[in-house]
Amino acid sequence: MNMKKTLHGIFAPISTPFIDGEVAYDQLAHNVRRYTETRLAGLFALGSNGENPVLDDQERLKVFKTIMKSRSPEQTIIAGTSFESTQLAIRFARILAGMGADYISVLTPSYYKKALSDEAQLGHFQRIADALPVPILIYNVPGHTGITLSLKVVESLSRHPNIAAMKDTAPGMFPHYLQYAGDNFSVIAGTIDSLLPALIIGAVGGVVSLANPFPEACCELYKLFMNGELSQAKELYRRLLRLNQSISGTYAIAGVKAAMELNGFFGGDPRLPLLPLSQEQKQRLAEVVNKSGVLAVSGA
Repeated sequence: MNMKKTLHGIFAPISTPFIDGEVAYDQLAHNVRRYTETRLAGLFALGSNGENPVLDDQERLKVFKTIMKSRSPEQTIIAGTSFESTQLAIRFARILAGMGADYISVLTPSYYKKALSDEAQLGHFQRIADALPVPILIYNVPGHTGITLSLKVVESLSRHPNIAAMKDTAPGMFPHYLQYAGDNFSVIAGTIDSLLPALIIGAVGGVVSLANPFPEACCELYKLFMNGELSQAKELYRRLLRLNQSISGTYAIAGVKAAMELNGFFGGDPRLPLLPLSQEQKQRLAEVVNKSGVLAVSGA
């Protein structure tokens, strides 16, 4: 396996900014340059928070090119694919790998749920892993796909030499996946809600939407845990948990983008049909953020 970069630490699932419904590439570059000044271990491009499903292929490639031009060479880059066809996923992933992605995230196909047996899922991920020059991550997000990968599937895939990890947001499944995974396979928390509990039982890091507006606070939580300062980590975790419930838990992507605006990033509106927050909602969100004290968490 080509383990070029670490998967340990906090990753921001990069938001795609829009102005009047069109991708704002200059603002995207501004955000990424800001992330290079933080303690983020890396960036997750073209994921759910990046509104990947509403981008066409040309936009996806330009978004990824913009991220690659603006990112720090030290940061690990994970690039997302979300195709229903194994062939299309391989074709697009090869392009992303050629552009410099360190890892390729592969979303579980889901449109034909009734036909997607364990055997079909295994074949999808294995064929993609076999075809790529860089390792892949399984993206297990039943909230979007309606499919929770079985323990049998994860156990088998975790032993594939070119499958490095799984980003998991399946409620209650994290401990079981860790139990069944192979020794060289990592499980990564997919939300701040599960981050600290997941780290305690063996996760190597997290790809968390709260790192878009507040990367330093999320990185501080990881640092406190790694330094063995568990009581301080628990206190910060509780604050971030409450904050996340008021941002993505209440307002989803539009909330994340509005929160980014409160910390010097360009958020903008989501792409239609998703709606932006109203002025009243933005004001309410600003009050929650100020009360949380999260803006005072620095890189010290």
